[in-house]
Amino acid sequence: MLRCALLKHRNAHGAAAAQASFTLPKRLIKAVRFVPAVRLGFLSFIAENVGCAFCASPLGFYCMAAVGLLHPSATASIAGMLTARGAEAGIGQGELQAAIANLRQIGMAVAPVFWSEVYQLGVARGVPGALYLGAAAAQALNLLLTAGLAFEGC
Repeated sequence: MLRCALLKHRNAHGAAAAQASFTLPKRLIKAVRFVPAVRLGFLSFIAENVGCAFCASPLGFYCMAAVGLLHPSATASIAGMLTARGAEAGIGQGELQAAIANLRQIGMAVAPVFWSEVYQLGVARGVPGALYLGAAAAQALNLLLTAGLAFEGC
């Protein structure tokens, strides 16, 4: 009976967190438009990962999760811009989604090997937070690559 109550609580909390992770980026994009939302999302992700690299307690990780609450706005903004640009170029939404899914699959195949090596090197050198610093560096590179991003009307 207690297990059932705990599962209900966890599922209710998970649903609320999932709702917040979708609602907040939509509101942010509506408020500041696409390009600023991309930049805010990347900055949020960078701050979250740098903070996690130096966390010494579980409470610190929860705090950093709150810091990273805006990072889904970057993904949602880029998806919106890709869809609009694809339509302008005559690429159907299904074709565009298939291309994105293919790239995502390549990333899913390569990322675990890459990030496990980053973690192993970090632990070997006495820096277990290297994984988070690497993720922050990757997002900083994303931020630099999108610095010249322009999207008319956004």
